[in-house]
Amino acid sequence: MQAVNSALTSRISVIQGPPGTGKTQTILNIIANLLLQNKTIAIAAGNNEAVKNIIEKLKDESLDSICAPLGSNSNVEDFMENQKSIEYLKTQLADDTLIMPAEIKEKAKNIEKYFRIQSEIGSLYKELYELSAEKRVSDYTYEKIVNAVPEKLISQRKIANPLASAAYIETLGMKARISFADRLRLRFTYKIKDTRNVLKNISSSTFYLQHYFYDMRKTEIEKRLEKLKTEAASLDISESSLSDFRKISMCLLRRHLQKHYEGTEDRKFTFSDYKQNFHVFTERYPVVFSTTHSLHHCTDNAFLYDYLIIDEASQIDLCSAVAAMSCARNLICVGDSKQLPHVVRTKDQRIIKPLTSTFDIPETYDYCSHSLLSFIVEKYGNSIPSTLLKEHFRCDPDIIGFCNKRFYNDELVIRTEHKEGNGVKIFKTLPHSERERTNERQCKSIRDEVLPQSGIKDTGIVTPYRAQADLLKQWLPYNELLIDTVHKFQGKERSSIILSTVSDHVRVYEDADQTDFLNNPNLINVAISRAKNRLYVVASEELLNQNGTLINDFIRYLNYYSSDYEIKDSKVYSVFDIMYDRYSPILETFKKKMLRISDFDSENIMASILRELQNDDDLHPFGFAMHYPLSKIVNPSSLADKEDARFASNSNTHLDFLIYDVLDKSPVLAVEVDGLQHVLDKRQSERDKRKDRLLLQQAGVRIVRIPTTSVDCKEKVKNAISNAFSG
Repeated sequence: MQAVNSALTSRISVIQGPPGTGKTQTILNIIANLLLQNKTIAIAAGNNEAVKNIIEKLKDESLDSICAPLGSNSNVEDFMENQKSIEYLKTQLADDTLIMPAEIKEKAKNIEKYFRIQSEIGSLYKELYELSAEKRVSDYTYEKIVNAVPEKLISQRKIANPLASAAYIETLGMKARISFADRLRLRFTYKIKDTRNVLKNISSSTFYLQHYFYDMRKTEIEKRLEKLKTEAASLDISESSLSDFRKISMCLLRRHLQKHYEGTEDRKFTFSDYKQNFHVFTERYPVVFSTTHSLHHCTDNAFLYDYLIIDEASQIDLCSAVAAMSCARNLICVGDSKQLPHVVRTKDQRIIKPLTSTFDIPETYDYCSHSLLSFIVEKYGNSIPSTLLKEHFRCDPDIIGFCNKRFYNDELVIRTEHKEGNGVKIFKTLPHSERERTNERQCKSIRDEVLPQSGIKDTGIVTPYRAQADLLKQWLPYNELLIDTVHKFQGKERSSIILSTVSDHVRVYEDADQTDFLNNPNLINVAISRAKNRLYVVASEELLNQNGTLINDFIRYLNYYSSDYEIKDSKVYSVFDIMYDRYSPILETFKKKMLRISDFDSENIMASILRELQNDDDLHPFGFAMHYPLSKIVNPSSLADKEDARFASNSNTHLDFLIYDVLDKSPVLAVEVDGLQHVLDKRQSERDKRKDRLLLQQAGVRIVRIPTTSVDCKEKVKNAISNAFSG
């Protein structure tokens, strides 16, 4: 609704439509609303296939008779020969349903409220999914230290506020002296009876209370969900009533179009005369389809469409876009910058790049590096409305969840549920001697192992290389199977997708402009998101374990989030960010009050820098936690040296900032903001050295120290994050 409203009220608007979020449906709603305003509409894309789906949907609603699929000369000739009569059109639009506009308005209000409730429900289910994954890891970690927790604390089944209790205990551990009043408050305010043993085991006691958070939050979410579901039910809106409302809305549109065509005489346009009478032509056919290359050619030079909708705008080059845009007053740009961009042939690049340099063309207008979508986003930024369609309704959560975290900044709300038997399965193959970008071993594995599980019906096989697609067709001569390259799969979907990776390793090039197919974010995003229910990845172990690659990112994501994968023993904890996001502010409040610790401006500045860097597409997606305890990264009980163990378990030993990988919550980099005392105070300097050593040796976590006097800290931190993720 927001996307439609922005499109109707702005000269230029952008709609980003990731896979399965209703991009085509949104375009149809825009067309319907523009028709109600008697506007002329041109719909263009890079090729005819891209707009075919929209034409088919309009045909399903018996609205194809008001559409003119033009474009190339052959398309125009074909359309002119097959024009429908005005009587046929009126028959299609015939509808005598009684429409009460006031009733429609009232229902629309309720439906909008219903959608808002459903949106919150979707967000809560997303949180439950994240929570269950983190709880699974927390349960496993908790089992390792449960014996250290005082028995009386464990026996407490109901804790009013476990995070506040944990924060109070942790803060007491930082005090030089614990007073009698502190102990009384611990006993009577926070209901901790065995205060002596709790204060002896501060680290394990706080972990126990933090672990209790997951069950508490799960209960809170479930209660909120019940309340929202009751509220939604009170609106008396069901799937059938939504369907009825949609039908009534379509009746309203048909009634409007009936009036529009009331006095229209039957007329057959010809290839030679339709442009000479283009105003009359668009009165009869207000919706015109074309490619961006052909729109200007098949439109009268003096005519401007009211609106131009360009679909798959990430695949539209700037030259054809400009030609199409010259035909319209308003532009609606629809696409997904995370999917395949337009392809510039190597021979064209050799001509274009020297011209770009010679004439000093600004980077924003660079034909080779920008599609229409990326150009508009970079050129206009926040000065034009841009709507992300973020509710995903297509893929199993285990499949689209990776794309969401790796490519979409975790902004999608996944509205599908994981069902047993669905998700991702990995088939490992032996290394091979790659020839001409083919892999016979993978062909054999798909035929003998994968297809018996996936079946042939509604199954597709996607591969980066044309040669492998051709070889697979020889091995698997089934008409029902769709076998093709990633580029040909954009816009398509199947219940099951088999990804044949071909190569045993990702190639690394010295030229930054060159990227291996298997490490291209757009290609991998498209390949994975074609699968609705099941994704089968066929790859060698060497490729699966190659660090710093997208395939390895995918495996690490699965190891954390998928319940089908087994948690492995490690001396290093995952970052419990969902819990700590709630816990950290409570702890900071206690520290300020009880220890008289105030905010440091330098740390606030660093937090702002990190938030800014999270939006940098050049960096691997990361999260960060502030004042994160070392004991929550390095397991103190795994340290042989007693001084190291005591230091790691001390509540005062924390990191200013911990950078972690959002795919598997693994700690990656520590950022310390150092004031003058870190140089002048010998004891502080020794603590810093011990912390650095433990982080690197025990957890493999790098550390970067930024002096408070540093003037280029953003660049230093960005480089440190980039280096940490690249290995």
